[in-house]
Amino acid sequence: MRNISLGPSKDEKEIEFINLKQEDGDMSIDTYVAKFIQLSRYSSYLKKCDDEPWKTKKLERGFKPEIRDRVATQQITVFNKLLKIARITENNLKRMGSTPKVSLELRRPRDEESSIKNNKKNGRGPWNKKGQGVCYRCGKPGHMGRDCSQQKGVTAPSKPQNQGRVFALTQQ
Repeated sequence: MRNISLGPSKDEKEIEFINLKQEDGDMSIDTYVAKFIQLSRYSSYLKKCDDEPWKTKKLERGFKPEIRDRVATQQITVFNKLLKIARITENNLKRMGSTPKVSLELRRPRDEESSIKNNKKNGRGPWNKKGQGVCYRCGKPGHMGRDCSQQKGVTAPSKPQNQGRVFALTQQ
């Protein structure tokens, strides 16, 4: 008797389904989903139970990383909703082109003086190039503004402290 091969076996198709990823070549969402649906018929798990959240997660795991990263945070468990959002994401990525990566070398280094000025505005303590804290008043490292010996401006006169008891009322 002759052994006639009629194509891949059901087991081979199930393995292909398990390993299916959109990353293969330049596959679009629609092509990937069509192949996913076609091969899902060979899944022994899905034959036993139609587990939509599992199927949705499996589809999501196969997306290209740039799509998966944007879609996974939404934790979608409905297949058609995931497909719709993945299509929108793919179209947005195509419109934007490739996502730009910001390199640290492209950033303009700030000098110490501008760092002191900027940090006065945003409320963070200034830092010198060595990563040491710098005084707000004089700009020198080693101490903080409240401990600075250089007095800038006039300090507000201190209020006299009244001694009293808890719940005691005064005229002041």
